[in-house]
Amino acid sequence: MKTILLLMFFLKVSCVNGQTITPEQAKNYAGQHVKVCGQVGSTFMRKKGNVFLNFGNANPNQIFSGVIYSKNTKKFDGNPTNLFKGKHVCVSGIIKLYKNKPEVEVADSGQLIVK
Repeated sequence: MKTILLLMFFLKVSCVNGQTITPEQAKNYAGQHVKVCGQVGSTFMRKKGNVFLNFGNANPNQIFSGVIYSKNTKKFDGNPTNLFKGKHVCVSGIIKLYKNKPEVEVADSGQLIVK
């Protein structure tokens, strides 16, 4: 019986960690590994080369952001600001809050899927 309960616990934990959510739900999942799927409303590259994929609205009114630091932009086939703007995208990673806005750091192109 203990084995069955333990197995059920691990299955539940693995399902939560692989959960797909909307950008609107992301704030409620801070610290958790999830997949956020939605429309990239705007993109922006800062002077240092960091790229922001803003879901919903443009910064500072975005609902959720995928952040690609300049050191990781070379891992993409093309400029991420052009690759993802206006597309339905899923971002996988750990939700962090920055200035009370949810975001995921995208360190590898495998974390992004265009639908």
